[in-house]
Amino acid sequence: MKKIVIILTFLFYYQMDLTAQAPTNSAAKIYYKGVIKHFETIKNLKSQSNPKNDGPQSTTKQYLYEVDKAEEKIALIKKSQPDYDVTALTAELNTYKTIGNEAKSDEENASIDAAKLSAEMDKVFKAPTINDFTGGQTSAESALNEYKTLASNFIATNSKQRVDNAKKANRFRSYSSSFSMEMNGFASTAKSIKESYNKSDVVNGAIGNYYLANKYVIYWETAKNSITDEKLFSDNYTIALNLFKEMGSVENAKAIAKNNAKARMAKVKIPVAARKDAATEALFKKAFVAEGWNETIMVVNLRDHDWSIVKHENTGVILGRAQTAAMVAKNKDGDCILYIFTIMQDYNGSGYQSNAYRRSHDATPMLCENVK
Repeated sequence: MKKIVIILTFLFYYQMDLTAQAPTNSAAKIYYKGVIKHFETIKNLKSQSNPKNDGPQSTTKQYLYEVDKAEEKIALIKKSQPDYDVTALTAELNTYKTIGNEAKSDEENASIDAAKLSAEMDKVFKAPTINDFTGGQTSAESALNEYKTLASNFIATNSKQRVDNAKKANRFRSYSSSFSMEMNGFASTAKSIKESYNKSDVVNGAIGNYYLANKYVIYWETAKNSITDEKLFSDNYTIALNLFKEMGSVENAKAIAKNNAKARMAKVKIPVAARKDAATEALFKKAFVAEGWNETIMVVNLRDHDWSIVKHENTGVILGRAQTAAMVAKNKDGDCILYIFTIMQDYNGSGYQSNAYRRSHDATPMLCENVK
């Protein structure tokens, strides 16, 4: 307390001394009063020790403007009355100038860091998609670990403090459009992921949804820990965490897909044969084997009663003839596949070649016990 009283007393006598030492030249007196007015304006700014506190751009700019004008008038005092001692005025001015320049430097640094922060946030909070986790478990695990590292590094570089600093300096940029959409629509996104996961009948698809949910847990945890005043981030984190817990494990994801696939395959039946013709069936078998799939043919059901003529779509010239069959084959893993297999015999101008080749096919997995 004693120290504060001493300082205040010093300032009181210092101001009295400045007044007592006012210049005598009429022009210098005018400039002197202008300097004192600029000093009063500077002192009346919200924070003399940190002028940027009240709107970083406008306050610091005004502060430095007053400093510059005071400096100009001090120079004019000296010019108007050369023998007048401006040492005290200059000393006070230099104190204000130092404070203003430090504030300006701080704001410039804050602006640079805010730009870097925005660029980092665009990467960390890029909207996740199922495409991030295609290619099976190993690939998905690698992609997730890569994102974990990205998010961890963001947190490790004081993301929360940097966000707070950017907001305090009025340099926090608005969120990217993709991040904004994630913020406000995540409840629907989570619902879609859950439905896709539960319905998936492809193992890699179920695995992809599992890792996608895991990424969202990290995504929203990073967001809520970096930008603590956004309640929606905490809400979205809870949604993501609950979704991920419901999925159980990656092994559970595989089991769900396999069970769904089995249920789907159980519904697949072999179309009945339109007719029986050993010679034509042999053509289908030969064309199938020529594809090199190394699968064992179990059934050939001819679907057409006869060949159909294939013509050029523009000229109408006969190209050949085609026929379709439903074929079931077993692969090396013991899985059965239903093929809708079409063969073609080329036309040579006077007749059809005896050899046939695959023109097109569709393949659908099915349960081997349905092969009858």
